[in-house]
Amino acid sequence: MSRYRLTFLIMFIIAGLGIAALAYAEDDRMAGPNPVSSGAQEDATKPVIRYRDVDDRMGGSLKAKAAMRKDGPSEDEKKPVASKKAERTESSSKSASTAKKQPPQPEKKPDKAINDDPEDVVADDASESDANNDKEDIARKETAEDNSTPGDDKSNDEHVVSRSEKPARVPAILKVNYSNLESLGTLSGSSDGSLGIDLWDGSSRGQVLQLINQIPSPRYYGVLQELNQRALLTRADATMMGSRGSIQAGEDLQTVRIEKLLDTGSYLQASQLYMADQAVAYHERLARAGVQSLFLSRQPTIACLETKTMMVRFENQPFWNQASVICDFILGKMAGHDMKDFNDRPEVKPIVKESRVLGYVFDKPGYKITPRAFDDLNDYTPLEIALLMNDRRISLNKFDTGNIRSAPSHTIGVLMMVPETDGALKISLWSEALRRGMITPDELGGFYQNVKLQSKDLRQAKGWLVLPAYYQAIGAARDKDQKKKLAHEVLHFADQFEEGAFAPFASYIGTLSADGMSDELVQRITRAGLLAGVPVSRSLEKRLWQQAESGEQKQRSLVLALSNAALQNFSTEEMPKGAVFQELTGKLPETSKTLIFAVIEKLDISGKLHNSDANEAYEKPDGLTSTVDYVMPSSGLMENLGTALKEKRLGEVILLSSIAIGDIPPSKLDPAVLAEVIDGLKTVGLTSEARELASEAVLGLLK
Repeated sequence: MSRYRLTFLIMFIIAGLGIAALAYAEDDRMAGPNPVSSGAQEDATKPVIRYRDVDDRMGGSLKAKAAMRKDGPSEDEKKPVASKKAERTESSSKSASTAKKQPPQPEKKPDKAINDDPEDVVADDASESDANNDKEDIARKETAEDNSTPGDDKSNDEHVVSRSEKPARVPAILKVNYSNLESLGTLSGSSDGSLGIDLWDGSSRGQVLQLINQIPSPRYYGVLQELNQRALLTRADATMMGSRGSIQAGEDLQTVRIEKLLDTGSYLQASQLYMADQAVAYHERLARAGVQSLFLSRQPTIACLETKTMMVRFENQPFWNQASVICDFILGKMAGHDMKDFNDRPEVKPIVKESRVLGYVFDKPGYKITPRAFDDLNDYTPLEIALLMNDRRISLNKFDTGNIRSAPSHTIGVLMMVPETDGALKISLWSEALRRGMITPDELGGFYQNVKLQSKDLRQAKGWLVLPAYYQAIGAARDKDQKKKLAHEVLHFADQFEEGAFAPFASYIGTLSADGMSDELVQRITRAGLLAGVPVSRSLEKRLWQQAESGEQKQRSLVLALSNAALQNFSTEEMPKGAVFQELTGKLPETSKTLIFAVIEKLDISGKLHNSDANEAYEKPDGLTSTVDYVMPSSGLMENLGTALKEKRLGEVILLSSIAIGDIPPSKLDPAVLAEVIDGLKTVGLTSEARELASEAVLGLLK
């Protein structure tokens, strides 16, 4: 049989695999963020690129580091690993994401199969070979004039391959237009959250890369996480950045952005950014980050298409050998093949020796892991997690979310993606993800909308199903008054769920009356609104201030009232007079008072509490900050923030603000730093985000 016919036969078989994969993908794909990353803490003074040199275990296993080393194992670790015949399929996935997070387009796939041997990729037929050569010649000619960057690596100037071609006989590093690559983004308009084509105008390219590497993972300040994500995903003109004279292969802005999205838990968004490039990944570092994003966002078929393409160039590297074997297993099961003796295949044996988890999955159809706590996932590599997740080998029937507030965000994201998860557990996970800025209220609403209900009768909804039942009923109601009535009814269940679970109903919170509500219910509904960035109604606000003066939980009510007021620049009609306010705040802990005063100083534009007159002006206690052990950013970082603000470099202001605030709880946050960041966000036009940050910081004072 000629090689041409063999190639045609392989393509025919793969087409069948693609059809089989469609049903799997439709059932298997889940909208929302999909975080899995290394759990190790980053050193803010020495940026760490977790997805660059090693595919580390989430808990830092030394064995995994050796096994997954980028440049291969040491001499005594080397084992022969045979390459496998690649199979390429296409998956079609549904997504409930919002407009600013559209799923990757399936048409951006290679259309040819890749064989074992790079020599076999080129058909014997002379006309096909000539056509392929012509394609490469044309691509090189079309990009030769504008693809070079001063200081570019010479080895990066040899080949360019689009996704519609098969990369035969190419080096590891392909030709690339850095300006085009670094300008890519998935957000391009104000309606989808774009920060503008001039996001990086005036910024040093090297400085931007360094700052992106230092962005902390989300924990306390959801609005900063959302801003970071918008900055990383915005389609911006990279040529506006300075210091572009020398770009080292693998150190491009596209790669660094995808890696940071992985680290902070935004796997779906990382995969979208990766697939925005029509060309095959020019460098191993970019390819690895892209494949991991696809695997961990539960898009295994597309991940395998990319893996099999990359095997032509990286087949001797442990990561790609392991990924290829995982793909053989996943695609084989999709096609209905008997995988009974999969572990005995020559190319699989050395892989399972390095990972017992993979060996168990390949060999035992009933094998599952049953984590009981967040730390139980620490010792798995991202590829192991990806296989366990995509093959439905994670059971959460014994899982405890008791310490969810201190759990790493990437682990929360992993568990959010497990298909067979109890609904109450899902609500807890998604609510916490919303608080951290990992998802939006609209995305949580999309989750509610996609829940299949047995009955549309709201009286039949029990337990957690109350939330999707009411959400769907509100969506189906045509009359505005009926929508409002239903929303008011569901908010009376607020004491049964985490506050974040009610964020999709937040637009109705501003119309609620506090009449007939308990103090506890008023507080919980207020927190639900604040988590969504929505102020509460005047009726609820009035009750909060009354509770602050005479309720059983005075300090709690006061903090909630202040957090709500921060969203409105402390200009609401329900705010107490200066003397009353001084008396109420005087009972707060000193650290809380100082932070609240700093927020008021920046947001009280009406002068109700700040500098209105000598009698009513608040007074910040002298010397207070010196008695508190605050976590302080470096003086150089704050100086850079000041310079970026002066020159209004929007992208830098966002990144520096996030790094300055860091992952520090509000009780340990230096109020002067918070005030500087709030002021900075206002200076560059992010006024609503500044108010939300202030509200989050005040709300975070609650235990």
